[in-house]
Amino acid sequence: SISSVLNDLYTIWSSIIEFKLGIPLIELIKYRCVLLIPDIYSRSHLKYLMSLLLKDLGFGHCFLVQESVGATFGAGIGSACVVDIGDQKTAISCVEDGISHKTTRLRMDYGSGDVCQTLSWLFHKSAFPYKDWNENIPRDVMLMRTMYEDFCHVNLDVC
Repeated sequence: SISSVLNDLYTIWSSIIEFKLGIPLIELIKYRCVLLIPDIYSRSHLKYLMSLLLKDLGFGHCFLVQESVGATFGAGIGSACVVDIGDQKTAISCVEDGISHKTTRLRMDYGSGDVCQTLSWLFHKSAFPYKDWNENIPRDVMLMRTMYEDFCHVNLDVC
């Protein structure tokens, strides 16, 4: 449930702030917080997160930034098409002048894990010399990840 997730986040964040950063929670009123949020989000979840940061943890101010906007600002550019390939999902969002336009946001339920599975299937079908590949053996998974990282990418110098 959302309340158990929020309780866990409070425990994790408060512990890190107090014990790793050395900031007593009572002093957080003097601090500002930036929360990086997904491009496609639930407004109700954001309300709960803001309440956690401002009321429960006690930050003085909080600012929300969408992931794609944060990525473009971090790269020092105002406009870009941001593609985030995670292990289980791929998200695409176009940012123009620091704004992620709603009509350009897309989320697909496949990511690098699926690409690795497809790559292993292709290797198996194309008589790849390593026949005993097993996705349940960590060594084999690391081998496939390494091949994925080395060979499944876009070389912009060639395009």
